Amino acid sequence: MNPRIISASILILLAGPIVGCSSLPDVKTQSYARSKDHQTFEYDFPIVWKAVESALIQTKIIEKDPTHVTTLELQKLSRRSLKTDWIYSQSRVKYIAYDVNGYPRKTYLQNRYKYQVLAESVLGGVRVQVTTTEEVERLNPQGSPAGYATIGEPDPSIASDLIDKINSELRSAPPS
Repeated sequence: MNPRIISASILILLAGPIVGCSSLPDVKTQSYARSKDHQTFEYDFPIVWKAVESALIQTKIIEKDPTHVTTLELQKLSRRSLKTDWIYSQSRVKYIAYDVNGYPRKTYLQNRYKYQVLAESVLGGVRVQVTTTEEVERLNPQGSPAGYATIGEPDPSIASDLIDKINSELRSAPPS
């Protein structure tokens, strides 16, 4: 097949969603202070990992590395990661602005995000790094949903909230 036809087809496929979204309202982001996306916890690896899993107990985990670990194997691990499925909520920072009868309004958008959590032993404890992937629901000019799209940087408070939940799980865990 002709390489020009293939590259033109790919360009049309990639440019199509961009052109189609050009009539959608612009998404704006509320500015807040930078939040933390990692923390070193001064506990042993198994205790921290159990806190990570407890903090995500109501979330669907789609991948763990290593996948299955016994209690004894967990004692020997120094690194483990997981990924979650999409979590749906309302954004606290991404919105669209519009006017109604000359008065400014803003609507915070629905969003969905995934966590990627990496826990690894370091000097002094276990460092937990949380990375998020976030997509925001786009609205067409009539206000109805027009799919999800990645817009700007993920909300840093999402990762910070998980770090805080892990911290809370560690504080509420019985001493071992």
